[in-house]
Amino acid sequence: MEPLPGIRIRRLRLAGIDRSYDVDFTIEQQVRSLSVIAGAFSSGKTAVLEFIAYGLGAKRHPRHQEVLRRVRSCLLEVELSGEPHVIERSVGEPSKVAFVRRGTLDSRPASKGESRPIDPAGASESLSALLLGHCKLEGVQLREAPTSRESRTVPLSFRDLMWLAFLPNERVADKNFLFENDYMRKHKLRQVVDVVFGVHDDRAVELGQRIRELGGRLTQARSELAAARSFVQEQAPTAVTHGEAVSSPLTYEQELADITSQLEALDQAAQAGTAFAAQLRREHQQAARDSRRAASVLRDCETQIARLMPLRAQYADDLLKLGMLGEAQQLFDPLSVTTCPMVSRQVV
Repeated sequence: MEPLPGIRIRRLRLAGIDRSYDVDFTIEQQVRSLSVIAGAFSSGKTAVLEFIAYGLGAKRHPRHQEVLRRVRSCLLEVELSGEPHVIERSVGEPSKVAFVRRGTLDSRPASKGESRPIDPAGASESLSALLLGHCKLEGVQLREAPTSRESRTVPLSFRDLMWLAFLPNERVADKNFLFENDYMRKHKLRQVVDVVFGVHDDRAVELGQRIRELGGRLTQARSELAAARSFVQEQAPTAVTHGEAVSSPLTYEQELADITSQLEALDQAAQAGTAFAAQLRREHQQAARDSRRAASVLRDCETQIARLMPLRAQYADDLLKLGMLGEAQQLFDPLSVTTCPMVSRQVV
């Protein structure tokens, strides 16, 4: 059976000089379906989440004095595609590398951990590339200007995905939940959502790169053509009218026309890809609305059933009583009971 892709948090250990602090998210060696971190104010709930994010490649970790005084390293035990791994990063000055090894926190390391740099996130040997590979999202490119087909691209990093999984207090407190106050992050988050739901237009990004490459070749060809014309005119000004001398510029003109036609074809293909992505996004939004509407109708029906169930027994009892009443009427109505006058006088 092929292992289930993805990342699952098993345990967090903050190793110090005198002791270690562990947070366990497993039960009977299996990752819990749901874990809740609860505690008093300033008891370290947010610090646990921030150290998990730090173990997954975040640039910073909590800077409380208690942490800096007592903790020396952060070890995060995770399941990568079903196989346990340990990610270790030093605490103090945020580390620029992470050490990843197979096994659990309690198992003896079979070999030295593999060094994975944090930045650049797009490097093939980075920690981000390893984590994205287990999420089946490696190699995804995001456009810096989503509305421009010829925009430069940047590789998707695991920190971008963490925007959807880890919501710090400041994003909610200052009403910047979807990066409304940051134009570039807002557009990047929108692309990350498209990637997660499988409607990201990778083909348009690739076409944009090819358009830029062909544009560079076109510019180079134009400069070479201008240089060749200038050289011919300087060497033999009268030879440009000669049939043999004119053949070279005509060749460049033909190549220029071919490149221009290729650019137009790529531009049309990019427009078609963008329209397809927009259609998928609209269909997804419509499906989401239909799903919410159906869920609302289902909840109403369940509520009505829950209200009517207690009345079911009472209704059956009332039917039984009405049946008995009908039978009694059929039995006693034909009888007419009267009092004998003679009996009444004797009694007086």
